[in-house]
Amino acid sequence: SRPESQRSKRQAALASEIASIHSDPDMKSYGSPRVHQELLARGFAVSENTVARLMRACGFRASSSRKFRVTTDSRH
Repeated sequence: SRPESQRSKRQAALASEIASIHSDPDMKSYGSPRVHQELLARGFAVSENTVARLMRACGFRASSSRKFRVTTDSRH
């Protein structure tokens, strides 16, 4: 019955901003440090640990690119 607190409103706004950052194809590989830098550039004053906690809660993970693997053996 109580109204939503300022903290939960702020966290919801941050979570939606993190979701918009993570939905960008160029930024899907961003982890919490780079998402934190992007949020600072967009004008949000937030700590990196808060970003990491919100990313974990929302299920966002940095997607790493595949490592190069040599598939041809030229010494056969």
